[in-house]
Amino acid sequence: MTSTSGAPFWVEWQAPESNLDGETVEVSNGTVRLNATIRGSVDYVEIEREYKDQQTDDRDIFRVENLKNQTIHAGTKNVTQVRVRAFGKSRGIDVTEFELIVNDATAPTLREFDTTRIDNTTIAVEGVVYDATQPHFVRFQASPGQEILNVRRLDNGRQTLGGFNIRRTSAEFERTLTIPRTQKNLTITLEDRADNTRTVTVPINKTTSVTTPTPSTTPTASTSTDTSPTTTTLTATPAATTMIGESQTSTPTSASTPSGETNPIRLGLNALLLITVIVGIGVLLR
Repeated sequence: MTSTSGAPFWVEWQAPESNLDGETVEVSNGTVRLNATIRGSVDYVEIEREYKDQQTDDRDIFRVENLKNQTIHAGTKNVTQVRVRAFGKSRGIDVTEFELIVNDATAPTLREFDTTRIDNTTIAVEGVVYDATQPHFVRFQASPGQEILNVRRLDNGRQTLGGFNIRRTSAEFERTLTIPRTQKNLTITLEDRADNTRTVTVPINKTTSVTTPTPSTTPTASTSTDTSPTTTTLTATPAATTMIGESQTSTPTSASTPSGETNPIRLGLNALLLITVIVGIGVLLR
């Protein structure tokens, strides 16, 4: 710890340890908490963190108002350089420099994981992998071989080729895998950048999230001949029903000749009577 000469301004560290300046500190988690008490009136604090390895060159500088529970992220393979500069309102400056080495012995964990069978050969998987430093690979024991997800490339579907984001301690994923219906479980291996691995076996959900359509069948017309005898059903004529509240009159059928027509028998009798009268008159005249 160094401060401007004569300035009533300094920093008292509590975490990650009390004597930090010029030290190399070993931690078990890549997310490191800084806690300190600033003696004097502080203007602002500037935290600089730098990490390099064969795949990553990551430098981060940010400002905070104090050193109460501030978070920095350390890399895994190599040493992380940290510099903290506190600026007092009386123009005092306190500078602390130290190194971080991460000894991560905790394997990644799998959370919010779900498997759903789509059809006889395919399943859908989704979940989140967490780690104390940086998750690296997710390996699925699929058919016919193994499918590997590189967490570095899980950036909204875009490939991130510039190195690992050491601030990233979790990653979401969604994939479809070729898994036959006869396989009831899925084996997954998780690996972080510190080479810690965890293998988990999860059952495959039996339900189908996407319904497979049933092929439509065109019906065929039947040409068979029915040889069974024909049965005729006689239906009785119902009797007339008189509805209550209605007037219904039935006219009986008559044998008499309808009005306006001449009866043939009566016509013959009239002709016979006329002939008799004429004959009688002729007899009297003789």
